[in-house]
Amino acid sequence: MLDLALLRSNPDHVRTAARRRGISTEFVDTVLELDGERRRVLTSAESLKAEKNGLTASISKAADRAAEAARLKPEIAALDARIAAASADLPAIDERIESLLSEVPNLLDGSVPDGRDETHNVVVRTWGTPRSFDFEPQPHWDLGETLGILDV
Repeated sequence: MLDLALLRSNPDHVRTAARRRGISTEFVDTVLELDGERRRVLTSAESLKAEKNGLTASISKAADRAAEAARLKPEIAALDARIAAASADLPAIDERIESLLSEVPNLLDGSVPDGRDETHNVVVRTWGTPRSFDFEPQPHWDLGETLGILDV
């Protein structure tokens, strides 16, 4: 799976690699938009949590803790609801990002020829002479079954 940190730090490299594979580069922008949205949601939730922590800290510093807790209880409950609402979208965003990144093939090394699949590969070197047979070779699983040494 493609690393999100790599896509964040070097999106142009990922786009170039995708073009070399012959695939669309739209996923880069989509993932970056989703990642930005995820970060905004996370920042919002974290700032609300910090606000709640400040309120709970003020309770512990108050002279009459019970009265202060009773006074701040509705405000803390409202913050809890806002935190839950802000965080509710995170799992769906994370799932969408992971789904997009898992569909992207590995990036090509610079020495690899451009192409969508192995049909675009170039023979760099060969060793020996390929064997030729006066019969049609069979796959090992068919031979194993015929010989009774494999039970598929």
